[in-house]
Amino acid sequence: MGDPVAKLGELRERMKLVESEISERTKEKDTLKADVTELEKVVQDVNQISNAYGQALKSIEKDKNDIEAYLTMKSPMIEAAIGDKKDQADKIIHDWETKLQKQKDTVEKAKTALDKATSEYESAKSAWEGKKQAYESLKGFQKGIEEKVKDLKYLKDQIESKETENKIADMYFLGQESQNVLKELKTEVKTQEEFKAEITKSWQERDEADTALREKEKALKAAKDPFDGENKVLEAMEKDRRKLILEGLSKLPIN
Repeated sequence: MGDPVAKLGELRERMKLVESEISERTKEKDTLKADVTELEKVVQDVNQISNAYGQALKSIEKDKNDIEAYLTMKSPMIEAAIGDKKDQADKIIHDWETKLQKQKDTVEKAKTALDKATSEYESAKSAWEGKKQAYESLKGFQKGIEEKVKDLKYLKDQIESKETENKIADMYFLGQESQNVLKELKTEVKTQEEFKAEITKSWQERDEADTALREKEKALKAAKDPFDGENKVLEAMEKDRRKLILEGLSKLPIN
């Protein structure tokens, strides 16, 4: 006959395992439930969008076929009507498209310069932040040293307190802690001259980073303004493309 205490312990362990499995399965169920809900909405959206497109498709196909038939009938008439002015019309259209492409190339060149200036600015900003943080850290150097001294004094008081209680093991641990903190302190403490030289150098590096950042900021603005201007011209040309081509063609005399 088994030991009921041992059996109880075994059952409790099994119960913990089952509860852990239930918890994991519950989390998995909740995740699946959220995924199902999200996917149901996707399916609903896909069906709704595709159904709307299907309903409009007949009208789209009809309009497309009507326009295709119209162009098939009308294009030969237009070709005949333009006659010997066709080459001139093509040149007007081609010249304008060339002008548009040239503007696109100008914008792309300006964008390349802007991307370069942006990258250099971000690098200078990152360097500036690092130098600033280093300088601010040194400004708080004394406080960090004093905190370690304060900790050493506290540990010393604790050792003496434990000694009165004859708690040797505690004294041993606190002594080790004191040695570790003291070791850190010895490596960190500098002479006044060393500290002054270090913080002065840090400030100089931060100041140089300030200057570099300001220069890169100016360079960024110098690259951004031309890009914005040229891109605005391009947007206007693309927006009014047909209108401007038609204006050019309107000057072509056709009897």
